[in-house]
Amino acid sequence: MKGPYIDHQYCITWDGNDPDSPTRTPLWASSYEEAQFEAERFAKINEIPIEQFQIFYRIQAIAHSDWAVVGQDTDYRETINKIMGI
Repeated sequence: MKGPYIDHQYCITWDGNDPDSPTRTPLWASSYEEAQFEAERFAKINEIPIEQFQIFYRIQAIAHSDWAVVGQDTDYRETINKIMGI
């Protein structure tokens, strides 16, 4: 089994909007510095004061187990525990 696929995600909001709201703007950034640069560029293009922006970050990890033969009575917790390293 390989380690998990890690995806770093950044977005910006302004005027105190929630990052899960439809008004968030996803960024291509892979670091805080890149996110800050994108936010400043977005603010300038859209004439929104940069002071109104907030940068948000989240991490998404996707893990895949090895294939295993299963039957009707298979307990999937064993596979999940392998992924979790338990």
